[in-house]
Amino acid sequence: MWTLSPTIDLIIPGTYGSPSTFIFTILPSWYIVQATGSSALTPVENQIIFLNQEMEEMKKKIYSIQDIQKVNSIKMSILFLHAVSGYDTVSCFYNIGKLKHFKLLNQFPELQGIVNVFNCPNSTPENIFKAGERYTLKLYGAPQSQTNIDEYRYLLFTRKTAGNKFKLASLPPSKEALKQHIYRTYHQVQMWHGQEKNAKDWGWQTTRNGLQPIFSWNEPAPKCILEKITCACTKNCGAACGCRKQGLKCSTACKTCSGLSCLNCEQQIIEEESDDNSNEDEDEIVYGPSSKRKK
Repeated sequence: MWTLSPTIDLIIPGTYGSPSTFIFTILPSWYIVQATGSSALTPVENQIIFLNQEMEEMKKKIYSIQDIQKVNSIKMSILFLHAVSGYDTVSCFYNIGKLKHFKLLNQFPELQGIVNVFNCPNSTPENIFKAGERYTLKLYGAPQSQTNIDEYRYLLFTRKTAGNKFKLASLPPSKEALKQHIYRTYHQVQMWHGQEKNAKDWGWQTTRNGLQPIFSWNEPAPKCILEKITCACTKNCGAACGCRKQGLKCSTACKTCSGLSCLNCEQQIIEEESDDNSNEDEDEIVYGPSSKRKK
């Protein structure tokens, strides 16, 4: 049993692993109220202590929210870093962990301006993508003169294919795929800030199975190549599906499912139809725990 001193409001024991794991999984600068879906900055006057239990290769450590909040760069960037590096509602960059994102922002303080764009509720989609593209180029080691993610992606492709081993997933995303990732990052950060925004404007689409992320509006390859990739799965098209392994949806050329009746088929998007008798005051669809929709 833990006893609180007059100067400590709360002690939370647990096994948090490395400092980087603690920073990004506990969100020390922010207290997110899960029950109500609201978010609020932990008051500086509250002293909350996270006690990292001693493990075989790690000594017992104590993390203080008050001390962490004194580092302004962490305090202002933690939400952006937590979202852009991969979250429940946001995809992640292949084989790039959260610690690399954290080190990048510490190494290049000038990137703090990018964080400010994502924290601002009035940022435009154009400014958000430009900021996200600049951040991603820096993340993949692009020179300062490089400003186009597609051009740098092709440059890395030509260099890496010269080697014996190469994974396409190690390349930065294409411009269109990155745009959707950046939009979902911004949407999630704003949700944490308590700003409700229409999810369909920020990388999401409505399907018969609910909201689904938009990974890209562009085809992953020319049609003549896509038509040569099919599967012969006997049922469901699960993890072993040839189309799924290539990051593709099943198509009419697939032997059994024909791209219509499997787990890897294209989700049918619900088209919004105008109705003169519809309620014009109906709420927008907003992704998040506090979302409401009138019927």
